[in-house]
Amino acid sequence: MQALMETQALMHDHGIPFEMRATVGGVAVQVGRSLGMHEALKTAHNRFFMIDADMFWKAPDFLRLVALSSKMECVGAVYCNRDEPPQFFINPEPGDIIANEFGCLPFRGMGLGFTIVHRKVIEELAVDAPMLMFPNKKEPIAHIFPDGEIDGQYQGEDMAFFARVRAKGYGVWVD
Repeated sequence: MQALMETQALMHDHGIPFEMRATVGGVAVQVGRSLGMHEALKTAHNRFFMIDADMFWKAPDFLRLVALSSKMECVGAVYCNRDEPPQFFINPEPGDIIANEFGCLPFRGMGLGFTIVHRKVIEELAVDAPMLMFPNKKEPIAHIFPDGEIDGQYQGEDMAFFARVRAKGYGVWVD
């Protein structure tokens, strides 16, 4: 909560419009992400920053990703789980990974917990997403964040999301 308040103040100080919305409830994360994005698409915002509830960050880190999103359609930061030893939620490209001119690295995917994505990317994914009825909703909603499978291997909603982003021709960048 502290990071969110500091981020809101920093965005205000820089004159950057900022609106926070939360998906609250006991739904599976992939359902919560789709429900949240359904509501976000009703706004006029051109970028959507997804932050998991258990994330912590410094406000300048948020601002940096916002700035990087002016050059890349999908950029995020990696973070580790709470296991021992910690593991990072990343799926690297094969071979040598070379940073772009902004110092960001191309990846196949990462955790969605601290990621900013352009509206056009989400809109394109929504067109192809299955339309599902969710509890307490009166209309079908594009399920943009379903789990997936690649080459017979289970993919969580985050890695499956990034596979679809890449299939649309967009890069996935890690700062």
